[in-house]
Amino acid sequence: LGPAAGLGLRIDTSAATFGLGLGYAQHGADNTTLSIDQRSFDAVLVAARHLDLGAFAPGLGVRGGAELIWQRFETTGEAPDRLAVTPLVGPVLHLDWAISARWLLGLEAGADIQLYFEQELDEPLVHTAAVPHLSLVLSRYVF
Repeated sequence: LGPAAGLGLRIDTSAATFGLGLGYAQHGADNTTLSIDQRSFDAVLVAARHLDLGAFAPGLGVRGGAELIWQRFETTGEAPDRLAVTPLVGPVLHLDWAISARWLLGLEAGADIQLYFEQELDEPLVHTAAVPHLSLVLSRYVF
C-alpha cells in the first residue's frame, strides 16, 4: 500500500450517475533480497444507479477502464523493469452522503478484474487478478 490520489468528473441524471476518473498510486515493498517500486496511472468510466433516500444515496454499478503500471525491481538476480497496460472491469458500490446542498461525501468500493499480458518463450500468456479498491470521495455540485 502507498499513497494514491485521483480526480474525476461526475454527472448525475434522474436515470443514472456517470463518471470519469483519473488516478495515480505508488506502492513499494522491501525485504532482504528484493525491493519493488510500483507506480500506476488509471483512467476509468463508471455507470451506477442510486436510490434517493434523502441525504443518503446508495448505488450499484459497473466501472471499466485501463491502468498503466510501471515496476522497478532491485535484487541480486536479474529483474528488468516492467511497463504494462492492463484493462479492468468490475462492479462498484457507492454510498453518498449529502453533507450540504452542494457537497457530497462518498465511499466507493469494488473489485476490478484485471488482465495482465506477458510474453514468455514465444507464447503469450494472459493472467487475471481480482483487485479490490476502496475510495473516499469528496464531490461538489457545480450547478
